[in-house]
Amino acid sequence: MADRVREVMESMVPELEDVQRRGLCSASEVKALVRRRERFEYLVHRPRATRDDFLRYLQLEINFEALLKCRRRRLGMTRQGPPDFAIRRRIHFIFSRAARRFKGDERLWMQWIDFAERRKADKRLERIYGRALAVLPHSVPLWTRAAAWEFEARSNASAARRLLQRALRANRGSRELWLAYFRFELIFAERVQRRRSALGLDGGAGAADGDDVAAGSMADGEEAGGEDDGEDDGEDGGGLEVGDEDEDEDGGAAGLALAPMTDVEGAEGGELGG
Repeated sequence: MADRVREVMESMVPELEDVQRRGLCSASEVKALVRRRERFEYLVHRPRATRDDFLRYLQLEINFEALLKCRRRRLGMTRQGPPDFAIRRRIHFIFSRAARRFKGDERLWMQWIDFAERRKADKRLERIYGRALAVLPHSVPLWTRAAAWEFEARSNASAARRLLQRALRANRGSRELWLAYFRFELIFAERVQRRRSALGLDGGAGAADGDDVAAGSMADGEEAGGEDDGEDDGEDGGGLEVGDEDEDEDGGAAGLALAPMTDVEGAEGGELGG
């Protein structure tokens, strides 16, 4: 354990030297941060590490990220630098380790997703959703949120539809999922109709064709209650994949919605905290 902690701590050296060189932190603040990081690393490496150990570690890093942001603004540094990206990667790394340790904790996955969404980390979000759904295939909130992200954030209706269909196969009796699927198809049909109106394509045979497209019919080549024919993953150039939870994400992943951490987002200046 000590060797692994030492390796993690040594990887922080370039980032901390850069922070001090830019005048964003004093030498004493850097030393205090190193001591606290080392203490948390030993805590989360314990065989009996708790969820709260990881969350307190995350709180420290999110506070530090907010502090650097405020000080950069105060010093007129408009562009983000290597320290900002290093801190963000570390937060994802801590989340990844916590999610691996507490696989069945839906709230933890949601917190990671929240963090990634606030940072607009779309590529990482795709991996997070894939890992989360692989270990929690019966989590209705995760399925509906993943589909909503594909539809609203990525404008990928086909991927959203496929996710909802897979969710219904895994949770056939879920009334909430069926309602979400119906809502999705209604919203999709409305958007198709608005686009047709904007393009002046209303009326005639073309309108009937548009209605067929909008209906989506359980779509993309399969029924929601049917068997997976292995074809849906390759359509429309993508959409998130439900992958292996144990996949290593080069020390990262992404999301957080703890109330204290959310409050920190708007903090002004301040110290590293006690």
